[in-house]
Amino acid sequence: MVTFRAGDARQEGCIVRQKTRCIRVPRGVTATVEWEMRDESGDAVPLTDYWPEASESESGSPLVLAEIQVRFVPVEERNMALLPTQEGVVVDSSRGIVKFAVPYELTRRSGVYRFSIGIVTENNEVERIDNGLIVVEPSLWGDREQDSGMPSIQEVRDYLRDTAVENDLLRDVEFDDAEIALALIACLREWNESPPLIVRHTCDSFPYREMWLKGVFAHLYQTAAMWYHRNDLQATHGGLTIQDRNKHREYEARAVRYLQEWRSAMLAKKVEINAYRCYGQI
Repeated sequence: MVTFRAGDARQEGCIVRQKTRCIRVPRGVTATVEWEMRDESGDAVPLTDYWPEASESESGSPLVLAEIQVRFVPVEERNMALLPTQEGVVVDSSRGIVKFAVPYELTRRSGVYRFSIGIVTENNEVERIDNGLIVVEPSLWGDREQDSGMPSIQEVRDYLRDTAVENDLLRDVEFDDAEIALALIACLREWNESPPLIVRHTCDSFPYREMWLKGVFAHLYQTAAMWYHRNDLQATHGGLTIQDRNKHREYEARAVRYLQEWRSAMLAKKVEINAYRCYGQI
């Protein structure tokens, strides 16, 4: 059983602790997750109020005032079809670190899933929640009946050449794992919510990978364009003008191009499906 830990997004070498964290698991792997509970500000939440350190009950067993419960759901599902709830354990109560197993029902097929960790007291009250994403990426293991599945996060990076070594100015990746995962889901939501509403797809069933990649690129470039526009600042010193973040127009242009390609292909495919369905046979 392999233990996975979420990486943090970074900005100019500094960890951004408030952003959504994402776990990447290859399909078919038996996985556990080690997770640091955090509050809205990104600070670690000590769990010593529920699991006092070095304290025992009258029977001699460790004193426990609550339990860890973890729920999972596919991100693109509208009916919130929850997968089986898992119980977690506390690894380090002072640092707020918990550990839980990822159910096989989740890892056997690739997709993007949201999980929610709850601290449930003896009175069955949920006192604290922390959320994250799990991306089960395509592999040759797991459910062999599933097609190649969605594009992996690394596949998206390879197309964009988004690596720390190749980004000479950033010295880091431009898009973190959670941003790519959310872009994958944004495409499916657009497909499912755009008329005509004829075929609903999930990460498990969407078959048009080339279209999907174009949509992912569009949403990523839109996100980057907003960031560059927000942080654009011209600096002049000693007759030298520096405006290294004046890139929002270029990113917006790329976003528009990929968005047009994605939406044109999506509309054409829906028209094709709709036309095919209007014919029958005797």
